[in-house]
Amino acid sequence: MNTGKRIIFGALIVAYCAAGLAAKDRLAVMPFLGGEGDEGEAIAELFSFTPELNVVFEPIPRTSLNEAINAEHQTQISQGLITRESVDVLSENLGTQYMACGKITRLGTQKILIISIIDVIELRQIAGDVTAYTEIADIITKLPSMALAITAMAQQNFSILPRLAVAPVELSGGADPEIADALAQILAVYMIRNGKYSVYPRTSNIDQIPERTDDILFQGNVAPPNMTLSVRARRLGAVTLFNAAIIDLVTMTQVIGSSVDYQSPEDGIWTMKSLALRLSAMTTTYTAADAVSFSSAVENINLNNAGWEYTVTVDGSFAIPGVSFTANGEKVITITGASPSILSNSDESSVHFTIPGGITMILGNNVTLGGNGKDSVAVDVKGGTFILKAGAMIKGGKWGGVMVRNGGSFTMEGGVISGNTKVNSNGGGVYVSKDSRFIMKNGIITGNTADYGGGVYVSGSGAWFIMEGGTVSGNTASVSGGGVYVSGQGAEFTMSGTAAIRGNSAKSGGGVYIDSGRFVKTGGVIDASNLQADGNLVFVYTGNKKRKSVAGQNADLDSAKTESAGGWE
Repeated sequence: MNTGKRIIFGALIVAYCAAGLAAKDRLAVMPFLGGEGDEGEAIAELFSFTPELNVVFEPIPRTSLNEAINAEHQTQISQGLITRESVDVLSENLGTQYMACGKITRLGTQKILIISIIDVIELRQIAGDVTAYTEIADIITKLPSMALAITAMAQQNFSILPRLAVAPVELSGGADPEIADALAQILAVYMIRNGKYSVYPRTSNIDQIPERTDDILFQGNVAPPNMTLSVRARRLGAVTLFNAAIIDLVTMTQVIGSSVDYQSPEDGIWTMKSLALRLSAMTTTYTAADAVSFSSAVENINLNNAGWEYTVTVDGSFAIPGVSFTANGEKVITITGASPSILSNSDESSVHFTIPGGITMILGNNVTLGGNGKDSVAVDVKGGTFILKAGAMIKGGKWGGVMVRNGGSFTMEGGVISGNTKVNSNGGGVYVSKDSRFIMKNGIITGNTADYGGGVYVSGSGAWFIMEGGTVSGNTASVSGGGVYVSGQGAEFTMSGTAAIRGNSAKSGGGVYIDSGRFVKTGGVIDASNLQADGNLVFVYTGNKKRKSVAGQNADLDSAKTESAGGWE
């Protein structure tokens, strides 16, 4: 547990000691659904054992829980939640007001665990968290942080907030129903985190809430929702549009609506944070014309509420000290320019921008992050989310352009990453480490240098580079992988769409070098302008697989296959 988590955990302990530990609420941790064999039950049991959870709740022993479930023959568990009738019976039998429900589903190549805490008396979802994993060993290490996030969230006062019911997902155009429903559950979790709405459980899993969003009624003492979140997933070619709108159930008017799109299920997971914040529609704007006003804006953002969107409009070029946003909740921070502006780094060795978990930073039009050749990386995505837009640039970082780690995500929708170096190390333009991802949809990575992976370096299990578009060109590696270098079992690089790798150079693998991990190309171009001493545009160390000729749009490559079956020569 890191220092920040220790502080939060310690604060929780002090608060509950002051209130009296005997007053802890009982919690029924239901069997988690999905997974293989007893995976769901095993994870549910491990979750119930976490000290972070036990500080706030008193989990009901699994034996007592299983007996109660077996006695209630009408229990119908679906999508990680249960029917209202069964909730009432189980709550009465177990003497509990709260239930933890979990769902394990597969999105793309990853497993996703979604945990929700339900107040069964008020029929309200009071907390939740979501994480991706590949093996049981991975999820064991993540459960304590999930429990910590959930218990902190559960302490919020939801009674004064507008009541929001999440309607079933509407599908069109062949959208995958399982993926769409899982993303809607994730969206509901992030809506709770933002603290603007009191969220009712997913309606497709509660019999009491019919599918018609204009006829949502409750019985007994449960207050009816004021609003409903209507979601539609629409498949358009290779892209799925995920449209969401909040509807006022009294006036039947739309309060707010927004839309995101994704190509892969993994991409969809990361877009839900942004969509939830847009739907929360809480924004604050700042204008910064010098280092003092910029630092003041950052200080205010760090102190202010989670669940808000912040925009800093830069008007002029100036040097700023290293910026580290505070992870005290989910926030979206957009930095854009009133006119072409450069934010240079005034510190010799600090990271220019640090983006921790919970923070989404968007670098927009007219802004350049200039490293000034300082001994630092330009952007450290340390568990958070970073989006680079058209008209933005990252240049001159002496220790690389963008580093993505600790489960962070970087999406390049446009812009330029240029002239960054990583002397005696890896990844001049972008470095992607374990359990993190880089999605390139557009833009240019050019003129960056390193020993390995001049343009992009991908290393470690769960490290992904998803290249759907854009260009990696003119980058140089003194050893291997002028354009892209992939290393580590479980690391992946997929190339598709309009992606292009051109004009890079290295001693080996001028375009792409695969030390270990996997490379799959189903589209895009790796052309002959990639220069290399060994003559290979693409080189795969395992099996000595080579590609010397152009790999065009119709040339598929797969490092897991041999000879012509994998596209090798």
